[in-house]
Amino acid sequence: VQCPLPIPPENGKVIFRITDMSNTVPVFGDVIFYECKKGLALIGNETGFCQANSKWTNAPQCKEVKCGFPPKIVNGFMVFALKKVYNYRDLIDYGCIENYILDGSRGITCEKTGNWTDKPMCRAPCILPVKRARIFYNGEKLWIDDLPKKRVLHKERVAFYCLNKEHNCGYPVLTQCIDSKIEIPSCFEEPSGFTYQIRFRSLPSEITQC
Repeated sequence: VQCPLPIPPENGKVIFRITDMSNTVPVFGDVIFYECKKGLALIGNETGFCQANSKWTNAPQCKEVKCGFPPKIVNGFMVFALKKVYNYRDLIDYGCIENYILDGSRGITCEKTGNWTDKPMCRAPCILPVKRARIFYNGEKLWIDDLPKKRVLHKERVAFYCLNKEHNCGYPVLTQCIDSKIEIPSCFEEPSGFTYQIRFRSLPSEITQC
């Protein structure tokens, strides 16, 4: 069974994949691929087949697709987004303001549906809600007053020290900042001002570790 030469879509072309190179005429089972000119979206199947009825499967169309203005993100900004028209496959990058972390793909793309791919979000930092503590953060022990603004960023981890009363030893317990929320370990006991300033060597972070 043979098929006639396929007709390319307007503003597109056909790429052949012939199974039998000795045969220059398309036959049943041969596959073709469609492509559109740059900037145009291929609407329909990207491949075509020579069928048993000597006809090709339906060809796609090459259409101009536009997307609306890219969506804004809270606590973030678009990079080089100043265009009047956004076409198929146009890409927009995002960034976040200081101390916010981009969550998701850095860029969005104008799809053939006329919609943008999912936008990212800017996740907020956490402020540690304690006044007195010794913590373990970014590979080092810190007095909490030495942590700028008591702030950790989204997805960063920080350890608080707890007391094992049975063995009188200290141990660190990790917690994580998730978009402005952080849970202080229930075993952590914030010391009094006197203990923190004068008897700090008795803190769980300073005594023998379990």
